Amino acid sequence: MVKSIEEKVRRLLGDAHFLEMIKGSGVFFLTKILGILSIYLFSWYLSVELRAEAYGRFAYLFTLINVVTVFTILGSTQL
Repeated sequence: MVKSIEEKVRRLLGDAHFLEMIKGSGVFFLTKILGILSIYLFSWYLSVELRAEAYGRFAYLFTLINVVTVFTILGSTQL
């Protein structure tokens, strides 16, 4: 059982397409994490420096932009 799993892993690691997929998904994952972290840090900065009113405006507009983006993406997939 262990040898068959080991053989499958070696076969996958030898496949160029599999390695390309792993690299691409790794870059996407890292970019996603950095984006989430930057939004969190920016939100923290706004709440500390500019207080509740500025953070409330930012949160409202950011939510509005996300909702509009979702509907835009859904609309563009109907082509």
